[in-house]
Parts: sequence; structure tokens; C-alpha cells
Amino acid sequence: MLYTALDMLKETNKVNYQIITDYYFSSEKYSYGRLAIKYGVCKQTIYNRIQRSILYLRRTIIELSKNNTNGE
Repeated sequence: MLYTALDMLKETNKVNYQIITDYYFSSEKYSYGRLAIKYGVCKQTIYNRIQRSILYLRRTIIELSKNNTNGE
């Protein structure tokens, strides 16, 4: 379900998707500071985007699991 939620995030907000993949899934370890430089925003904006994306992913996974259990 995580991969489905990530695909949905990518469709909804490509920049937030890139930030999430850079921060959590990249082979390089990115800090908020490095991400801020890469995307041309301040560290607080990176933090906020990551937090909003996590909430989006959490809500999406919950909805997907509800729909999955209702269909069974």
C-alpha cells in the first residue's frame, strides 16, 4: 500500500514526492539543509513538506486499507 500511496503523492505533488524519495529512499543521506539547497527553499519549508507528505501518505494508506477490507 505504501507504493500505491507514493504513486498517488507523485500524481498529486511531484516536488513533495521527490523530497520524500530523496530524504527516505536515496542512497545518499540528505539532511534538511542539503534538501533546502537542492530545491531552493529554506529548511523549514523542507520540514513542512515532509510532514505534510507523511500525513498525506498515512491518510492514503488508511483509506486504501479501509477500501481493501470493505471489498473482502
